[in-house]
Amino acid sequence: VKRQAADGSLGVSATQDAPHWPTGIAVLAWALAPRYSPYSAATHPFREPIVNALKWIFSLKGKPAPQSPELGHDTTLVGWPWVESTHTWLEPTALYLLALKATGQHAHTRAREAVKVLLDRQIPCGGCNYGNTFVLGQELRPHVEPSGLALWALGNVPDPTGKLAKSIDFVVRQTSAETSTVSLAYALFGLATQQRFPAQAQEWLAQALARSEKRERSAYRLALVALAALGEKCPMIQLAQEESAS
Repeated sequence: VKRQAADGSLGVSATQDAPHWPTGIAVLAWALAPRYSPYSAATHPFREPIVNALKWIFSLKGKPAPQSPELGHDTTLVGWPWVESTHTWLEPTALYLLALKATGQHAHTRAREAVKVLLDRQIPCGGCNYGNTFVLGQELRPHVEPSGLALWALGNVPDPTGKLAKSIDFVVRQTSAETSTVSLAYALFGLATQQRFPAQAQEWLAQALARSEKRERSAYRLALVALAALGEKCPMIQLAQEESAS
């Protein structure tokens, strides 16, 4: 809250006030605070910061571009960029969609278009990357972390095209005890939301965290592991499922 600017946005650190992509993550944290604290939904102290942040979020739009045969995705769909005045990309769009779901804005037109963006950016073979599917006719490779994030944000969204089923299968195949800590956590967020949480998840998380802490201790990785270990009981996962169902 102390780092929120007058326009509602948040920068990446105390000394760097731009770009503003952490704003969506802050909203997600503020909105979920009552589930982790004594505050009630009516009395918790983050209502005003959330309102101000949402105004900024709705003002931010990815820059559309003319449709090009060289790119495999719909360049006219508008989600969110990493940096203002740039193109829509998958990961920021997923994070802002989660923030909107957390604040009851899942039916907003921006949220509905974000769903279209995330479905459009699924790679035909399954999974996704930073947001491209084809470049110059070459199908690109999917990655575990953004694939898990997209599955988490999409919740139980109906998908008659079968794209999500392929992406779920990709994440299931690529997730194991050898997966890096951050990728594993996001994969488990996505699989839990899609009700495919693996039975070996706790063991994998313990091994991944032990490996990473041999190099350096990280509050970020520890937090991801703690949340991922909750599986379908994690409030963030329940939120994505509830809003999708409604």
